[in-house]
Amino acid sequence: MNQPHKVWAAGLGLLVAGLLASCGGDDTEGATDTETTVQETPSQSDTDAAAGTEIATTETSLGTFLVDGEGASLYLFTQDSPGKSVCEGDCLVAWPPLEGEVTAGEGVDESLIGSIERSDGTIQATYGEWPLYYWIKDKAAGDVTGQGVGGVWYVVDPKGKAIVTAGQLITDSSDLGTYLTDSQGRTLYMFTNDSPGKSVCEGDCLVAWPPVVGEVTAGEGVDPSLIGSIERSDGTVQATYAEWPLYYWIEDKKPGDTTGQGVGDVWYVLSPDGKIIKKAPSAG
Repeated sequence: MNQPHKVWAAGLGLLVAGLLASCGGDDTEGATDTETTVQETPSQSDTDAAAGTEIATTETSLGTFLVDGEGASLYLFTQDSPGKSVCEGDCLVAWPPLEGEVTAGEGVDESLIGSIERSDGTIQATYGEWPLYYWIKDKAAGDVTGQGVGGVWYVVDPKGKAIVTAGQLITDSSDLGTYLTDSQGRTLYMFTNDSPGKSVCEGDCLVAWPPVVGEVTAGEGVDPSLIGSIERSDGTVQATYAEWPLYYWIEDKKPGDTTGQGVGDVWYVLSPDGKIIKKAPSAG
């Protein structure tokens, strides 16, 4: 099949609201089936197999992430686990799996490519053991409208990791005061070893403190004039606030967690006016 997401999308114009609730998405409208006739030559047949049989990478403001042979964005589902998909039923209507065995194109680590057998017997491609999916609302090559849907769907970097983006900056309040979060309520941090407009967090630091990747917008309580970005050494764009590069903390497990506050006496939340909040969180 050519671009399986288009096939799954055919005839779905009557989807009711809430269809995607089980997988963190919204209702959506159908897409037109644009299947073309497959030529009889082996090379053309190979090219037109599911997902073009080859996965490659593309570069945008989100960074470098996986696409299929025709440039359609591929996603992982954080509610899955390595080697296992829990997306079934209506979830699969919205997030069609990348079916079949695939090969490595430009920028892809062949050793991370694999597959699983789904409950219906179909083969789904994996990368870094994460099952790969399309998003029904992506209509053209390069679309990334599935990024961050429900706080559980993300594009995949060449190392097999989710590229988590903030989308919109908002605020939350606790005993720390009022501080910045992303649109899902996940706490954002700054690093005092950085300097305004420059990040020195690299390597293992980025594993523990993933950067807020991509351009962001201002939500309620946020000063849009303080939002900016920097280009990291690997070419990805990292969001900044009052010129401080923004990060997540790997140990924060849910919205509202602030377990990164004060770690190493160098990681802190930021107030809406861009000031560092060094107050310690309350015990318990």
